[in-house]
Amino acid sequence: MRIFFLSLLLLLVGVGGAGAGETVAPDYMQRHQKTRAVVESYAGVNDLIDRISNEAMAGFYDFFGPVMVNVEPFVLVDRYPRATVSQLGLALADQMIARINNDSISRAKMSGKPQPQWLFGMLQEIDGHLRVHIYGVNMRGERRSSVVTVEMSEPVYRSLYARVGD
Repeated sequence: MRIFFLSLLLLLVGVGGAGAGETVAPDYMQRHQKTRAVVESYAGVNDLIDRISNEAMAGFYDFFGPVMVNVEPFVLVDRYPRATVSQLGLALADQMIARINNDSISRAKMSGKPQPQWLFGMLQEIDGHLRVHIYGVNMRGERRSSVVTVEMSEPVYRSLYARVGD
C-alpha cells in the first residue's frame, strides 16, 4: 500500500526535468492554464469583488469572441439543499458582465453565426476561506476556468450567506 501511494505521489509531482522522451505542454497551454489565485488583504467587499474580477479577466483574457457573453449569477453551493444565489454571487456576476462584455464587444467584428458564450461561477466556503470557481464557454465551444481563493472577513461572510429572493 505504501509503494502505491509513493508511486502516485511521484506520478503527480513528476520526476526529473524535461529530458528526452518527456512531453512538455506547449507555451500556449501554459499561458492559458489559470488554475488558482489567492486574494489577500482587501479593504472590503467591493475591493474583493474588484480583485476577483481582475483575476478572472487575466484568466479569460482574449478567450471570448466579439459577441455578448451571457453571465449567470454565481451560485452558493454549501449549506443549502440546492444551489442558491447570494448577494455576493449576484454582485460578482454583475461586475463580470461589465468587465467581460466590454472587453469582448470592443474587438473586431466577426462573420458568420457565433455560438452563445457563457460565464458561470460557484461560491463555496471551505475552512474559513471563500473559493470562487469561474468557468466559461466561448463561441468556438472551448472551455476555460479559473479558481480564486480568499480568506473571508465578517462582511464577506455576511454577503456570502445573504440569499437573494428570500
